[in-house]
Amino acid sequence: IHFILFIPNSYAQLEFEITNSGANGNEFVTVDVRARNFNDIIGLQFGMTWDNTQLQFLDTRNYGLPNLNENSFGIPGVGSNELNELVVSWIELTTINPVTLADDSILFSIRFRVLTEAQSHTKVAFSDNVSIVEVLDIEQKPVPIYALIDGTIITNNPTQLNTPIIQLDSLKQPTC
Repeated sequence: IHFILFIPNSYAQLEFEITNSGANGNEFVTVDVRARNFNDIIGLQFGMTWDNTQLQFLDTRNYGLPNLNENSFGIPGVGSNELNELVVSWIELTTINPVTLADDSILFSIRFRVLTEAQSHTKVAFSDNVSIVEVLDIEQKPVPIYALIDGTIITNNPTQLNTPIIQLDSLKQPTC
């Protein structure tokens, strides 16, 4: 979990979360990127990373925002992106119709192939090293992000698939 900053009372506490998932070696696995308090938003941009010795990126899908599609992504290994980096950049083209989503709505999903036969916990994480993390409201002003919650893919251990994962090494102190 990354805690980004304290939120003024005028904003709901915007959160993004990558879901946990699990699979066996050489299987496909999908993680969802979800949002809470996604209100009156016209644009967003952020990056994600993972261990590419454990997971091979296949594609994005399940687009939950207007005009979000495969062209909204800087995919791994293309341009300046490393093989373990994905960048999403979306803007509501009309800017007169800000988007509000129900809590826990899927923004998009990412599909991977599991490369390892060993038991492992592989983090799929939000990253500001890949791209600036930014969300814009109807006035084209930055919206504070309360939390970025990383996900974990558990491989080759089906008994742990429904066990919550808390990785204390991913916690950051709030900043103002």
